[in-house]
Amino acid sequence: MKNRHIKSPRSMQRGLIGILLLVTIAVIAVTVFSKNIWGDDAKTYQQKVNQEALRQAKAALLDYLVVGAVSSGIKDPFGTSNLGRLPCPDQDGNGVSEPSCGIGAGPYLLAGYHSLGLLPWATLNSSVIRDASQQCLWYAVDGLYKSNPASTPVNSDSFGSFSVVQPVKPTNPALLNTTWPIQTLAGDLTTVGVSANRVVAVIIASGSAGGTQTQTSVGGATYACGLTKAVGGTPNAEASAPDFLKYYSPSINNQSLIPASGTPVANPPYPATTPAGALTTFMTADVGQEQLNDQVVWITAAEVAQATTRRVAQLYANQINLYVSKTGFYPWAAATPGGKCQKNLLQGFVPYDCDVYPSGSNNSSSPTISLAFGSGNFYNDIDNWAGQAHYAIAKDCVAKTSITLLSVIYPVSGSGGTLTHPCSNGSDRINVGTGTNGPAAIILMQGRALSNQSSCSPYSGSKTARDISLCLEDPTNIGTVHTAFTAPKSYSTTMYNSAPYKVPQTSGSNDYMVQFTTN
Repeated sequence: MKNRHIKSPRSMQRGLIGILLLVTIAVIAVTVFSKNIWGDDAKTYQQKVNQEALRQAKAALLDYLVVGAVSSGIKDPFGTSNLGRLPCPDQDGNGVSEPSCGIGAGPYLLAGYHSLGLLPWATLNSSVIRDASQQCLWYAVDGLYKSNPASTPVNSDSFGSFSVVQPVKPTNPALLNTTWPIQTLAGDLTTVGVSANRVVAVIIASGSAGGTQTQTSVGGATYACGLTKAVGGTPNAEASAPDFLKYYSPSINNQSLIPASGTPVANPPYPATTPAGALTTFMTADVGQEQLNDQVVWITAAEVAQATTRRVAQLYANQINLYVSKTGFYPWAAATPGGKCQKNLLQGFVPYDCDVYPSGSNNSSSPTISLAFGSGNFYNDIDNWAGQAHYAIAKDCVAKTSITLLSVIYPVSGSGGTLTHPCSNGSDRINVGTGTNGPAAIILMQGRALSNQSSCSPYSGSKTARDISLCLEDPTNIGTVHTAFTAPKSYSTTMYNSAPYKVPQTSGSNDYMVQFTTN
């Protein structure tokens, strides 16, 4: 019979110790690995996860301003009336922006009143974004910047009304159990009225529950984001906010947009003065998360203006390119924002429509091509973006004759000929400092004025012409546009020799230029 090896108690003990040692090593390895990547402790790890989630959410919101909504049934902000506005929050947890911002009745649903809810990740063409505690992100939008009901105008000169503050740990141990002092991270807590520093939207990572908060979902698997309270039988974020967001004081409260007075707050359309009670303050976590664990990232009016200015400029450019494809030449400039193109005008504003017949005669049969999507003015421009866009065209890139064009696009009996690109002959170009191979035309958009541009008054009026040179940054563009506003170049002028421009540099300018090629 074969001998069987029977393990002694000592050897069995050694085996058990070995297993425990392996487990210990694994735990230590994971701990070290985590520390090497995330920091010293669990709070640091959570902070970094939340920071990345907030970064992704902010990028998605700014991308939305550039490309528009993509979810089925959601109104594209670049249709007839929503240029530059942010989506409404998601209220039921499905990730889709609500058609109208706010819940209940009364002021909440009116234009100008702020709105709080969940980040509408699906509307932003994103997957669900969660924080370190696996909660969906929260989102509040300024009443002036919300998509519906819309206030007007919203353009590069508009202001927000939110502020973001942070508790600062006292150095005096005797004060640790008191309400900590705060520092302002964004916004303005002292100025009554408009302030260039105020914020237009905040995104909040709520973190794990604290105090008496409970986070039992009432929505079930139907909704990606769990909520705790329902309104009319449907999960509702605004009602659930106290179970997720933190309360700091009556005047600093992430849970609600209702101040201590009990009245909902609003941001009236600029230039109306923002009342002191309408300043809504959000609190982000202190460094050690000893006071609260909400982490906040924000979007400023300048960031919204930068994204939307680019979008508006490209929309204008698309319509001009469409005009060129139909006619073979660039349209004349308009003398007023969103007005009709004016024969022989090489500098001015982007026109709303332009006669195909370029001679300027009053021939009733002369066809007109509209450059707009809407009716009545450029893009149904309720926000006056057209008044912030300067348009210039080289004289060799406009039509010289009419009969050839009409024989191609609108056939005329007994005529013939082939239309060539207007810039294929002639050497005049727009001078942007790149030599004689410059663009055929440019659109120069005024961005948000810098803090030292006090002479750049907010543009909130009608479609009257406005000298945007006061709002530009580059001295070359300031001089050229100011001269164009008072004495614009005409068809007899060689643009390259008389009207220099400069491409705005992103490091020191909020302005934006579109250059049109010559073929």
